[in-house]
Order: sequence, then structure tokens, then C-alpha cells
Amino acid sequence: KTLPKWFENMCGAMREKENFCAGSQRLTELSGRSREYISRSMKKYLGITPTEFVNDLRLNYAASQIVNTDKNITDICLEAGFYSISWFNKMFLKKYSISPKEFRKKGKEL
Repeated sequence: KTLPKWFENMCGAMREKENFCAGSQRLTELSGRSREYISRSMKKYLGITPTEFVNDLRLNYAASQIVNTDKNITDICLEAGFYSISWFNKMFLKKYSISPKEFRKKGKEL
């Protein structure tokens, strides 16, 4: 499927840290479309919900920070836009099948 220009622009802009940290509300602001329309478009073009899209961007950022910096994992979690450490750990484990702490250990071994 070819993505509409507004959708491509919105997804691209969401890859910037200040946008994905602001959450799915920022999607609405960037697109100029309704929340419902964005939700339908996300499902149609990417097969995921806006929340899943935002969380994926946040988790990718966190994973990169965990491996490439010595920042405290709690600080990285908050910096990525997660406000619950337990939710972050649960989401991280679901995506990477490993805890953030183990992920860092493995990253240091490579």
C-alpha cells in the first residue's frame, strides 16, 4: 500500500524524541486529523494501534540508550516517555524477550 503523504509526514515526525515522548496525543496534533481517523489509518496501513506505534518508538529509543550509554535504566525509561517503571519493564520484556538489565549486559558483551 502506498501511504498518504500526511501519514508519512506524521510517522516521520513522531520519530523525533520530543514527539514520541508526548505520546499518541501528539499524533493527532501533527496530523491535523481526528483521533478516530488516525486510529483507523494506523490499523489500515501499519496493522497496529497509535499506542502500539508510540510505544514501539519509545522502546526502540530506550533499547538504544540502554546499550549505547551508561545512563540509569530508570532515567532512560522516564526519558523515553514511560512514567511507570513496571509498565516499561513489562513492555520491554514483551518486545525483546529479555529484561532491560539483561539487555544491557548482553549489549556490553557484543
